[in-house]
Amino acid sequence: MSIMDKASKHFQEQIENKKLNSYYVKEWDETVYFKPCLTWKEQSQILDLSTSGKTSEALIQTLIIRATDKDGKPLFTKADKVQLENDVDPNVLVNIVAAMNAESVSDVGVIKKK
Repeated sequence: MSIMDKASKHFQEQIENKKLNSYYVKEWDETVYFKPCLTWKEQSQILDLSTSGKTSEALIQTLIIRATDKDGKPLFTKADKVQLENDVDPNVLVNIVAAMNAESVSDVGVIKKK
């Protein structure tokens, strides 16, 4: 097995072996479920927005990418972006994304100089 095969297998195992995390949104009387990990492409979409100073768009993109129902089906689509930006309490959205980020596992470390 090549190193690429091993790397891919490792990530697929992470995705398949992780159950959905959840956050109860009392304001909506609903539970939002979310994926415990993201692909690099998904992460880069969020990071690109954030580093471009588009923090609120990054927050909405996080919600669109990660929020699911209990069966793992997306709750929101790109078509919901404008309504999420204009018709939904931003404090609630911040709380949901904060819960998602708190539950995320990241193995990103700091490289120390020798």
